[in-house]
Amino acid sequence: MSTPSLSIVIPTREGFADHWFNALTEVKGEVEFILVHPPEAPKYPTSDPRVQQIVSPLRGEIIQRISGLMNGTVPYTLTINCDEFLHPDILTMVLQYFQRFPDSWVMRLCTKRFQYGETKELTAPWQPLPRIEELPVWDKSSKNQDIPAQSGYLKEIPIVPFDKRKLDLMCFVRERKDHHGPHTENFDKKVWLTQMVQATCKDIVSLLPLMGPFRYIPFWCLDRLLGLFIRLYRTCYAKLSTTHACKACTIGL
Repeated sequence: MSTPSLSIVIPTREGFADHWFNALTEVKGEVEFILVHPPEAPKYPTSDPRVQQIVSPLRGEIIQRISGLMNGTVPYTLTINCDEFLHPDILTMVLQYFQRFPDSWVMRLCTKRFQYGETKELTAPWQPLPRIEELPVWDKSSKNQDIPAQSGYLKEIPIVPFDKRKLDLMCFVRERKDHHGPHTENFDKKVWLTQMVQATCKDIVSLLPLMGPFRYIPFWCLDRLLGLFIRLYRTCYAKLSTTHACKACTIGL
């Protein structure tokens, strides 16, 4: 097997569907799949050499995910869950994107969601993906601010949508609303530079000790913490992220 270019990290749970795993391994090209199982869960029987399997010391989607992220060995990293599907040509799209935008370090994937039980839609053939180099870029300077997603374009968006809503410091005691609007705040379902992700994970892990034997384990909030930390710590604004180009690349059940 040639050297992979994309690492796909998936925290699993017991009893994930066989059809999901089969669909996952339909992804084409030189990729590595890192399945991170909860404690004492058996490894999935497979002969696909692209699949690595890790048993996490602790149970939980977030702690399992960070364990997988620290074991990536390739230039680009993507995380999904074990009920989400990837377009088989995801690797081609990733390579096209970073070839066109070599200074970028994140590409956001658009998702399409289905209600539980909609098997007809889930088993429908994938539509061909457009070529990244053929898509126009839409940013704040674009004259037409109402371009529909179906037209096909690349959209530049902020880390958090404070250009639409001001930071609400009262979000600690009431419902948060300053996150409404297009943004890339969360870490999941985006393609990142692996080296940057792993460096940030090490920084975060070093902050987890509280006092003596006590540790803070972010069981549910690491997705947002890591997404914000990597962007605010490394730079002010994310580079280009895709909208239509990545549409239907990941599907949540």
